[in-house]
Amino acid sequence: MGDGTPEGAARFAVVPFFVATVVLTYLVARRLELTRPAAVLTGALVLASPLAFTLGRQVYLDNIGLPWLLLAFLLALNRRKALWHHVGAGIFFALAVLSKETFAVAGPALLAALLNQRAWSNRSFSVVGFVVVGGLVLAFYPLMALLAWELLPGPEHVSLYEALVHQLVGREGSGSVWDSGSARAELVRGWLHYDAVLLVGGLVAGLACATRRRTAWLPVALAGFALPVLVSEGYLPAMFVVGSLPFLALAVGAVVDRIGARMLSGQPGPGGARPRAAGLAGLCVVVLALPAAQWAERHTDLLHRDANADRAAAVRWVAAQVPEEDTLLVPYAAWVELAERRRDGPWETIALEKADLDPEFREVHPRGWREVEWVVLGPDSRRTVDRLELSTVLQALAHAEVAFTAGQWTVHRVQG
Repeated sequence: MGDGTPEGAARFAVVPFFVATVVLTYLVARRLELTRPAAVLTGALVLASPLAFTLGRQVYLDNIGLPWLLLAFLLALNRRKALWHHVGAGIFFALAVLSKETFAVAGPALLAALLNQRAWSNRSFSVVGFVVVGGLVLAFYPLMALLAWELLPGPEHVSLYEALVHQLVGREGSGSVWDSGSARAELVRGWLHYDAVLLVGGLVAGLACATRRRTAWLPVALAGFALPVLVSEGYLPAMFVVGSLPFLALAVGAVVDRIGARMLSGQPGPGGARPRAAGLAGLCVVVLALPAAQWAERHTDLLHRDANADRAAAVRWVAAQVPEEDTLLVPYAAWVELAERRRDGPWETIALEKADLDPEFREVHPRGWREVEWVVLGPDSRRTVDRLELSTVLQALAHAEVAFTAGQWTVHRVQG
């Protein structure tokens, strides 16, 4: 399935989540009382965006958690204001955060969407149900860690506490977005390269959404995703932008719907509703056509360029040329496939980071880098090695020569 690799097969599993994201974006737009053409526009923006197309087909937890997040907003915005809707919103938000912890930044926006409506009789119960039930679902994770004796640090086991510390403060920062040479600035430039129209247009439209009660929560959602990028200097994942894409599209759709309503409000005649709908549909088509040329160029590159060709060539060479008994350090991007093809022990085909960060490596290979025969590097491997100061990998590379090259992938033979 796919390109014959485990990663290619896994991408098929991500497709339903991407489709669900597009459909739920449309449904949330309808909950915001956008007309049908404007709601279709919001879904089309997510579907057609080269940035969404690029990241939406990747095996990221963000793609799995995003439908749960949109489901939470769908229930929170329900006009019936039933208690179970708001309890369900809390549950789905918790599932989104459990899928990818960075979705917690959307919590204030979800609460704003829930509260920023006209008062209803059971409002206090709804808010309490949303917070308490959602909190209980989130609490299952630390509870499971506690029952497994993995909540706090200890000998010979992982811990949730150490994992959180590593994620929040232990990873090297990406620098400031205002520093053109930083990793953060480079990452943002990459996002803008794929789709500056949706990113910039959505942020501007989000400001306009603040003036209407029904859409006032959208700027809060966009701020939740934008502020960590613009203000923080901590670690910024490449896929962080995934969660913001539906909200950017919703902001654009809401503004287009508002502009269209004002432009066509004077449509005369007994059948005025139909011409107004046709006029708004035409406006949505025009808005979607504006970035069409740029998007078509990006999509052409994405659909015709085999981004995995170099990696596949390196994997095939290693599988054919490297003896199965040799110890091999490889990037995570190639580890699954090489471990499956070589069929050797778990400590013969080893992820680069584990050679320094996993104590068991030293138990199996007490002589360290001297017991490594091969090192495979991918496009971002050198940066990872330098950033994490992986001394075992660095020493092995210092005593190695290049045996094979395929684009940015290289195979090094260690002369120990």
